[in-house]
Amino acid sequence: MAKARGALEALNYLVEKVSLMQSGVDLSRCAVLIVAGPQSALLDAEVKAVDTFLDNGGNALFMIDPFVKTGLERVIAKFGIVLEDDMVIDPASHFWADPSTPAVTDYNRHEVTTKLPLTFYPGAAALMPTAKPVAGVRVRPLVNYSRK
Repeated sequence: MAKARGALEALNYLVEKVSLMQSGVDLSRCAVLIVAGPQSALLDAEVKAVDTFLDNGGNALFMIDPFVKTGLERVIAKFGIVLEDDMVIDPASHFWADPSTPAVTDYNRHEVTTKLPLTFYPGAAALMPTAKPVAGVRVRPLVNYSRK
């Protein structure tokens, strides 16, 4: 995380740690709220702060590990995405002898992935579109993997 912070600051971004537990926390100054690797469920007040921020047009990056219930599952589902209680296992394309580290060389067409080379995703949580699309939201997977 320190390297990510340093890289963002080198690009002249202001990076601040925010406590979602503060009474009346003001996230309106955030260009992007990053929730990085929570190891346990967020408190109801924290989930509400994130939900309100997103409802008001905020942007967020969720870095959620597999098998961790964060409380953000319902917030993310509002955007047409299901966090499966699963880890990506790709028996067809993976690093060395570790199918839990998918190797991706062919990305779906998206401006974020146009110049990405071979990339590994160790211990990635599985994401899927909700069964019923959410009105006004378009979910477009960036990476596919062979299902187990």
